[in-house]
Amino acid sequence: MTVDNPFPEEFVNGPDIRSLGDTHPDDSPQSWWNGQFVTSDIHGSLHIYSTSIDAAEESLVAVRSKMAELGIAELNPNGQHVKPLAGHVLLDHRRVHFGYVDGISQPDVDWENESPAPGRVDRRHFLLGYDGTIPTAPSFARTGILFQNCSYLAFRWLQQDVPAFEQFLTDNADRVASLFPGATDPRELLAAKLIGRWRSGVSLVEAPLNDSSADSPNNAFGYAGPDPDGLKCPFSAHARVTNPRDQKLAAIVREVPRILRRGMPYGPEWQPGVNDEADRGLFGLFICGSLERQFQMLTRWMNVNDFSPVFDADIPLGQDPLFGARGVSAERPPFRIPVPGGILQIPLPSKPFVRSRGTAYLLIPSVSTLDRVLAEPS
Repeated sequence: MTVDNPFPEEFVNGPDIRSLGDTHPDDSPQSWWNGQFVTSDIHGSLHIYSTSIDAAEESLVAVRSKMAELGIAELNPNGQHVKPLAGHVLLDHRRVHFGYVDGISQPDVDWENESPAPGRVDRRHFLLGYDGTIPTAPSFARTGILFQNCSYLAFRWLQQDVPAFEQFLTDNADRVASLFPGATDPRELLAAKLIGRWRSGVSLVEAPLNDSSADSPNNAFGYAGPDPDGLKCPFSAHARVTNPRDQKLAAIVREVPRILRRGMPYGPEWQPGVNDEADRGLFGLFICGSLERQFQMLTRWMNVNDFSPVFDADIPLGQDPLFGARGVSAERPPFRIPVPGGILQIPLPSKPFVRSRGTAYLLIPSVSTLDRVLAEPS
């Protein structure tokens, strides 16, 4: 008897390159995973976390031995018998390769209460098997119970061109300096405009002209009141696109999608003129209850900024300047920075700062799911 797959279409079919923006030949799934395998070959992923390289190596040897014993084939983008992908914290423990402090903005999830407390995010946005504002599959009675409290994981492998990014800042610093004469470091101001935060993590809403890194970065701010016109933080800045907070949304958008995320850098830190060509980037882990309504919606927002009425005739549709669609370069809109009386438009380079190396949709099992699976007779 044939049973319909209880999981949603986007999970069954796998990553959609259109929503991800992977439309450039260099980003195509044919080149993912270094060409060693295809995404449909992946049936699971194993992540080893440790506080030292030695401990990770020891665990890896044990895991590989057990996998061989069980007849499980290892898919390694680096090739067989080679060390697998390895992420690591950079020197100050929180920065990624583009130089920004990461991991600041995370949803404050109410894991206990049936009705989330004010200002906190409903746990149903991240756990399967509950009725809520974001429908989660599977919906069949038996499988629904089996997979209750599981989560979806979007694993994203992104390569970052740090030298090109830093050169872009240098090449366009004078444009920023001419319109922001009070900026003590226009190059760093441009870096902040691209992301929406200074590289220290301090928000542009709190420090719109010069970094106040003596202050600890926080999330206790909005955009609608202190920055409705984008004069502090551009509407297309990465942080504002992925979490527009209290900014007015288009009528078809019910609410801002939230995800739990963790970014782990890989590759050596950039040393100008020494290791420019080294492979470096980011492993992104994005946890949610609906790939379509959360993860894929945010990637669409990054590709085409049309989720808010602030993008009107005065602010044409744009895209996230770092992580937006990496398609045909001629079609990439410029990065637009609102200034008093107009807009500063900075063309983005033909070669993007970020390239896609692979994406997989996976299921994170809950403890109860693992208990049920292990209890099933073989």
